[in-house]
Amino acid sequence: MNSRVPALFPAALVALLAGCASAPAPTAPAAAGPASTAAAARLPSGPEATLQKGMTAAMVKRIMGEPGEVRPMNSPAGKAETWVYHRTTRGPMQQIVVGSRAIDMAGIGTDAQAHVMGRVEEPIIRQETPVIEETINLLMFDDQFIEQSKSVRSRLEYQ
Repeated sequence: MNSRVPALFPAALVALLAGCASAPAPTAPAAAGPASTAAAARLPSGPEATLQKGMTAAMVKRIMGEPGEVRPMNSPAGKAETWVYHRTTRGPMQQIVVGSRAIDMAGIGTDAQAHVMGRVEEPIIRQETPVIEETINLLMFDDQFIEQSKSVRSRLEYQ
């Protein structure tokens, strides 16, 4: 039997395990900055994009559904209120590397004893989900749609 085989076995084992423990390249999250958030707030999207000035309250409810909140406003000229709709959208979850920890690699030496052969870095992975919260305000006057505004807030959730 060749005496070099037992000496090469631990080295091959360490090389194999080190290759398996390599961390995936971290991905930069697509964070929505102030410019993209402001642009998204100006662009009509979703059902509110089909609203037309002068639509009746019933027509607006057919498109948007019941408002989550109704805020009456003082107006001597007629009935004024703001209808508030809240919408939350979750994007696709992705795994990201947030750090690493050292792991000792053990092997069996030529003396048939376990020995620390080296260290590898194990990635610490968390799950990240982008969340977009939209608030749509509709100005209603005498049960007719007048105007809308929209605010968008984005954040990341981690598990």
